[in-house]
Amino acid sequence: MALCQPVTSKSGEDVFIRFHQGVEIHFAIFKTVLKAFLSQTNKTVTDWEEGLKRLTNTLHSITQTFTILKNCLSAEEFLAFRGDLQPASGFQSAQFREIELMSTNLLCLQANHAKTCPSVSLVQRFCSLYWIADSQTATVETLRGALASNYYHLLDVAEMYEQTNLYSQYMANTSLKNSEFVTKAMDKYQKALVAFKTGHLMMAKQFLPDVPEESWRPYLDMSLSITYFPSL
Repeated sequence: MALCQPVTSKSGEDVFIRFHQGVEIHFAIFKTVLKAFLSQTNKTVTDWEEGLKRLTNTLHSITQTFTILKNCLSAEEFLAFRGDLQPASGFQSAQFREIELMSTNLLCLQANHAKTCPSVSLVQRFCSLYWIADSQTATVETLRGALASNYYHLLDVAEMYEQTNLYSQYMANTSLKNSEFVTKAMDKYQKALVAFKTGHLMMAKQFLPDVPEESWRPYLDMSLSITYFPSL
């Protein structure tokens, strides 16, 4: 709680900061559960069904927290302090990018116009990820700058889970691919990731109605960027 250090004296800023602190805490919990699942050896089909259900339900719980901010903060209250927080952005969560890197392959996370072949270096594939390469708007430039300090950490995560991410483990196991229940569970997990991004987009539109939706969609809307599990 001591980490909450508002820049202004406006009460809405305290609500905004504490909300994002809560989301980051939930992400940390989710990463712990996901890491444990990925590191578990000899997982059975039942393990996959139960593990994916746990992960999906946790993602939905995180998404539902957006209603807290919507109920506790108006657009007017937000805009009163928003300018004082720039270039900070709620879209810059490095933990969510970690979750994506732990969930699927780099090639699945690349922007449509920046696809690379599997043979190029890890760094080249990383720099083509949709949240780095997909747009040239000022908003996105701000986002890139905010993520710059996490570049090497995220690159390490990408390398660590290149062969052991959730999708890679699924694709390497014929029994899983032949299981209707696991495949459906994978799809529900994928949709839960999409739901979080969609919920974030809807919240952004509520608090920043004058910002063109196209500024955010490449980062928060799956339909314009990537598909986590393309084989499903």
